[in-house]
Amino acid sequence: MSDNWSPKRLVGVLEKCVRTTRKNNDIYGTPKKSTRPWRPRKLTNRDQNSLFIQFKNVKISRETVRRFLTSKGIGTYTALKKPLLTASDRIKRLKWCNERLNWTIERWGMVIFNHESNFEVFNRKSRVLVKRLKKEKYDTRFVIPTLQGGGGSAGIWGRISSKGTGCCRIYEGRINQHNFWI
Repeated sequence: MSDNWSPKRLVGVLEKCVRTTRKNNDIYGTPKKSTRPWRPRKLTNRDQNSLFIQFKNVKISRETVRRFLTSKGIGTYTALKKPLLTASDRIKRLKWCNERLNWTIERWGMVIFNHESNFEVFNRKSRVLVKRLKKEKYDTRFVIPTLQGGGGSAGIWGRISSKGTGCCRIYEGRINQHNFWI
């Protein structure tokens, strides 16, 4: 091929670009590279075509699909909202538990447990429905992580110890080191 008739000259692109485009088309079935080439699809084109041919004339209702999924143990559940725990948070919690593994009843008797429950006033999040197996309740794929902060809130704070319950306070906003009660 003479220099006057090269792909670069005819189309205005390098020959390497043409080769790459043809290669991508052969591999991925499209001129563009796959967005995630490291994760192959579970179903090949042949599998997809086979399923399509097998079920293309089958008319089923949404209720039939729901009953089928339920029979296989997949239901609709509200996703849990739990505090976002990083790997280091999990390690710290495990370390804390292991340090107190052999505490005596007397030692635990000196501990005061306190707890607060916040209720968001603004920016309340609506529930999110997920399809999952019943036993997958705490699977991170089906849990919505929550972070502290957000819209205005009110809450209740209380404490307990081996001597019984302590005071209970209702408050606005958040508790921090300046408005914490002992």
